[in-house]
Amino acid sequence: MAQYGLHIKDVNQIIRAAFAGEKAGIIYEGEKRFDLVIRLNEQNRTGLDDVENLFITLDNGTQVPLSSVATISLENAPMQVSRENTNRRIVIGVNVGNTDVESLVEKIQIDLDSGLKLPVGYYLTYGGQFENLKAANARLSIALPIALALIFILLFFTFGSISQAGLIFTAIPLSAIGGIWALQLRGLPFSISAGIGFIALFGVAVLKGIVLIGYFNQLKNEGMTDIKERILTGTKVRLRPVIMTAAVASLGFLPMAISTSGGAEVQRPLATVVIGGLLTATFLTLVILPILYYWLEKWNHKKLKVTSDLKGGSLSILILIGISCSLQAQPIPIDLENAILVALNNHPNVKAAALEVEKNRSLQNLKYNFGTTDISYQGNGLTDRQFGQQVNQIGIIQHFPSPGISKAANILQNQLVYQSTYVKQISENELKWKVKNLYFEIQYKKEVEKLYSNLLFTYADYYDKAKVRVDVGAANSIEALTLKAKWKEYELLLRQVKIELNSLNQQFQLLLNSNEALTTKDSLTSIFISSSTVDTTSNVFLLLSKQNVAIENAKVDVLRSELMPSFNVGYAAQNFNQGGWLNAVQAGISIPLFKNQAKKRIEAQKMQIDIAAYHYDDKVLAIRQALLQAQNTIDLYQEGIDFYKEQIDAFNPELTRISQLNYQAGELTYLELLNTLDLMATNSKYYWEQIIAHNKAVADFQFLTNQ
Repeated sequence: MAQYGLHIKDVNQIIRAAFAGEKAGIIYEGEKRFDLVIRLNEQNRTGLDDVENLFITLDNGTQVPLSSVATISLENAPMQVSRENTNRRIVIGVNVGNTDVESLVEKIQIDLDSGLKLPVGYYLTYGGQFENLKAANARLSIALPIALALIFILLFFTFGSISQAGLIFTAIPLSAIGGIWALQLRGLPFSISAGIGFIALFGVAVLKGIVLIGYFNQLKNEGMTDIKERILTGTKVRLRPVIMTAAVASLGFLPMAISTSGGAEVQRPLATVVIGGLLTATFLTLVILPILYYWLEKWNHKKLKVTSDLKGGSLSILILIGISCSLQAQPIPIDLENAILVALNNHPNVKAAALEVEKNRSLQNLKYNFGTTDISYQGNGLTDRQFGQQVNQIGIIQHFPSPGISKAANILQNQLVYQSTYVKQISENELKWKVKNLYFEIQYKKEVEKLYSNLLFTYADYYDKAKVRVDVGAANSIEALTLKAKWKEYELLLRQVKIELNSLNQQFQLLLNSNEALTTKDSLTSIFISSSTVDTTSNVFLLLSKQNVAIENAKVDVLRSELMPSFNVGYAAQNFNQGGWLNAVQAGISIPLFKNQAKKRIEAQKMQIDIAAYHYDDKVLAIRQALLQAQNTIDLYQEGIDFYKEQIDAFNPELTRISQLNYQAGELTYLELLNTLDLMATNSKYYWEQIIAHNKAVADFQFLTNQ
């Protein structure tokens, strides 16, 4: 198609140029057709006749009318040919109507892809609002993650805890669910305004969580240690602020949600998302968030109780130690209760015992197990020599053991579960006993360290005084040398006890299977225990021994079940190559007729029951004897504690005062001074030895009584 936009006076030139450019024409059914666009003056374009009567001057000067060389007619054609990037473009405009742009474009794409075949070089593009929507979605896919990341970072800086920041961050998914439901209920599509509404919704939803969790933390800092009481009190106090936060935002967006005026198609999705999301977010804040907070606090109480019980000074020291590589790591103090809890959570022996219990429980209450299935085939040339008949036989037999076997096995398995449970309790008690003894030993060494440090300072002070006495001639040099020797002796003892204490702390860390260096928290004190009569029947060792008797009894039932008859059902089919098929059914019962060996095994198992019963009786006597010995030991060392406590509180201060005064006055010889100092040191050391022996006896008693 050749188009020309020239003045009427150039019409001959136009026509000649058109004919001269035939090679640029378009072929229609074997003919060449040219579309010529010209514009005549107003008086010469009143009808088609004016165009048909136009004369064309040929090369020889002859003029012919245009109608003799061309067909003049009215044709529909585009009013304007648009181009983009040198390519022609035709724009088709569509009003979206009640649906959304993206859904409409997707439907158009499906219909055009399936029903429209474009020539080579032609293609379709979608623009307008759809193009703007794609660009906005791309921007939103970047803005939304950035907004969520900023929210989490601000939460972390607010609470200083990743766990609590994540706890409040859970308001975002639940509030998003409410926003999606609200859009679906109102039949509104997801749009850019709805995406902006989600960002606004997330901020308001998180704000309510901050209001509630912040008050929980305030109550905790004020000394409210009970988690449930903290949650009930905090939720009750913060109920009105949380509801008001949601109500203010919801009522503010309500006019936008019900708007029908101009621009309502942008306002409604945004407001709908915010209102619907705040409803579910409020439910989260008042119901689900306290539950999650309770679980988090309980988890922290169990798993992180070591660090939560540390004092502020210890925490500061720990932080400084972690930052400075030049400082030596100091053990973290921990009380006995938490030390036992850490050991029970970390020790592999306890974990293995717990896994053994789970293994035995998985084998409980097994259903009836069908017996073996026999499948057989006979044939392969079994030919009757007289008649030449070949036989093929197929058979199947299903065995059914006695149901008593499964029942007896389940009973035995139940007893094994009880046994593994008692073994687990014994493993836990043994671990507790080890932790207690090592804990008391570390406390004892710390007290001895304090004692040697005090004695070291005392002898150093008396040595300085003795040197003065020697210098003025009031004493012999042997006095100063003797005091110096005792001073150096306690220096050695102090270094040795520090080495022992460091070794015990390392053993303590290994026993607790902890990644951090741990040590005792409190000073050594005697443990009080009730002297009431103990019920030995609840002792876990006796329960385990009694359980062994029950297991042996269950084994007898298992042996007896093997003497019960079993059943079988079978089917067989024979095929004769000349006679067809023969079918047969079989049913049978298996009865153990010869029972002598089985009966002997049962009798032997009954003897094993008696053996287990005697072992139980022996265990009862041993437990009672051990309990009596532990009680006597506790009473014995309690007497020693009382005696040496009186010595330390009443006599040692007086001996210290008198010895200092008399030695300075020259009325006390150095030998008498040494005896006095040794007596005071002996009283203190014996006092701590009585306490640790008493506490270890208490640990033995608690071990025997499952405490």
